[in-house]
Amino acid sequence: MRLRRCAVCWRYTLRTDKCPVCGGDLVNPHPPSRMLSESELRASEGVERG
Repeated sequence: MRLRRCAVCWRYTLRTDKCPVCGGDLVNPHPPSRMLSESELRASEGVERG
């Protein structure tokens, strides 16, 4: 089981579908497992993030 954080109220939970408090979407609060290389960073600069 992995810890999840609500994107709306920022509370932590072990649920994977929705926040038990406000019903918001859950996101992974953990950092990436590895650092991006310089070439990967340059390649992602052109990608639009929403």
